[in-house]
Amino acid sequence: QWYQRRVRDHAQPAQLVSMTKGTASKGKKNHKTHTMCRRCNQHSFHVVKSRCASCGYPDSKMRKYNWGDKARRRRTQGTGRMRYMRTIATRAKNGFREGTVAKRQKQQKKEGSA
Repeated sequence: QWYQRRVRDHAQPAQLVSMTKGTASKGKKNHKTHTMCRRCNQHSFHVVKSRCASCGYPDSKMRKYNWGDKARRRRTQGTGRMRYMRTIATRAKNGFREGTVAKRQKQQKKEGSA
């Protein structure tokens, strides 16, 4: 009899706890899901999945979707240093010349000096 009573007691929930959306549930949120991503430097790298929600790291291609126009605008060409691209306009104007030396400009003599 004691065995049947014990099984019966464990079959029912031990304590009825009312689930709330407030303070009680906020106290359980004490572990981090996302941390800093080493590629895009946003707080979007999922620790368990080991994947960035923003840029898709460690995938070799950057994560981008056509429905995210603003997100694409933030990281598109022209938002960084453009170490190579910013010199293209000047080089195109000069016909992409290479290996030449600029001609020496003759210095004009200052008037009024003795």
